[in-house]
Amino acid sequence: MQLGKIGIWTSYRAIGEHNADVAAKLVEDLGFGTFWLGGSPQLPALRPLLDATERITVATGILNVWQNEASALSLANANS
Repeated sequence: MQLGKIGIWTSYRAIGEHNADVAAKLVEDLGFGTFWLGGSPQLPALRPLLDATERITVATGILNVWQNEASALSLANANS
């Protein structure tokens, strides 16, 4: 995984979940390597970001262990 030297960090609270795909595409188009999404989002909420981009890394940094089952995360990671 290549994170790049400079990325952008934001949260759904700041940009709105409905704008996240457009924001991720803009970050990618501007040449940043990583779109960091804070706020411990649920893993399925990242799919629109991945679908809207071609090469940028989308990362959460932290996932809340009380809101995400390890087996579900492992399966989602295997299907990515």
